[in-house]
Amino acid sequence: MQLGYNDDPNAYQAEVQQMISALTAKAVQRIIFVNMSTRATAKNYAKSNAVLLATAAANPAVSIFDWNTASSAANQ
Repeated sequence: MQLGYNDDPNAYQAEVQQMISALTAKAVQRIIFVNMSTRATAKNYAKSNAVLLATAAANPAVSIFDWNTASSAANQ
């Protein structure tokens, strides 16, 4: 399952909640999302990343792998 670069940042919160609901219904105990690099400017991925951070803060079963920071250096 994936959410990310192809998803509309304006609908991202609803999509994340749908994903969490589906996975919780299947008794998934740990949910990991990878955030998106904000180096690209075609869409506002900072908004999507903020949704992920808020989701992780509100749900202890959710973790975020920080691709945005890992890919932010100029040599990346």
